Amino acid sequence: MDPDQCRSRYFKALVSGDQQAATDTVEKATASRMTLPDIYLQVFAPALKRIGDLWAARKINVAQEKLATQITLAEM
Repeated sequence: MDPDQCRSRYFKALVSGDQQAATDTVEKATASRMTLPDIYLQVFAPALKRIGDLWAARKINVAQEKLATQITLAEM
């Protein structure tokens, strides 16, 4: 799985609050030999930035933002 696909799938999992989809995405990323630094910098960080941008624009609520953060912390 390339970083763009991984980032997109991970972001969708966060927006929908789907912990299992997030876990599956990270597992596929590691299976495709993405390194942990790559996952952190190319998947987690950009996905959380987009979540923060959506929250700031009031397109998602604080509960969705917090859930996305907790999902990512669990993945770390």
